[in-house]
Amino acid sequence: MEIKLRQIREKKGFSQEQMAEYLKISQSQYYRKERGTSKIQEKEWDILAKSLDVNKTELRDKNWVSPFNNHTEDGGIYSSHIMYVSEQLVSELKEHVLTLKEKNTLLKEQYEFRIKEKDKMIDFLKQNNSVQS
Repeated sequence: MEIKLRQIREKKGFSQEQMAEYLKISQSQYYRKERGTSKIQEKEWDILAKSLDVNKTELRDKNWVSPFNNHTEDGGIYSSHIMYVSEQLVSELKEHVLTLKEKNTLLKEQYEFRIKEKDKMIDFLKQNNSVQS
């Protein structure tokens, strides 16, 4: 969610300092919230959405997950540099991989066929050369 927040903030041309002023917090506190290492309260989401002139739902789009806000079973936080993408993109990538696998299989079959044809041609030429000698 915080990745989406940063993207929208940057797209709208706002600095972290400006956003911190809207929330009445320091820039460093805002930075931690945007990174996902500090929780954004519900009322803060309202202020952020209004300040950025976007719908709060859009701002908190569930298709984006902060790579810095992953929780362990015991409540701890660990850092990851993996960017999560939308379900639609994952689906499209899976379809593309299947298409590439199909093309790869076809190319392999064509390659093997041509190797056999080459071997036949070599055998033919060898036989023809030995008959002429």
